[in-house]
Amino acid sequence: MILSMSVSQINTAALNAQNSVPQKNKQETALFSEVLAEKKLSVRLSNHARKRLTARDLHLHNTDYQQISNALTELEEKGSKESLLLYKDMG
Repeated sequence: MILSMSVSQINTAALNAQNSVPQKNKQETALFSEVLAEKKLSVRLSNHARKRLTARDLHLHNTDYQQISNALTELEEKGSKESLLLYKDMG
């Protein structure tokens, strides 16, 4: 079996293949960036912190997590490496 393709057909196929790969990578990068941004905004409590809150019957609501997240973002923007964050009197 002999395959017959002209140089222009080969070049067109190669260009199409090259153009489709970066497009997919751009979409994946954008999706990854969105997920990363969401994760950076979320606050995770350590197991120890969760146990302490439960033992003291203290509950954090979504607004509490959002305020804490905003404070942490502000500290990060200011270049803070280690910080003590005091939150409202809860108990």
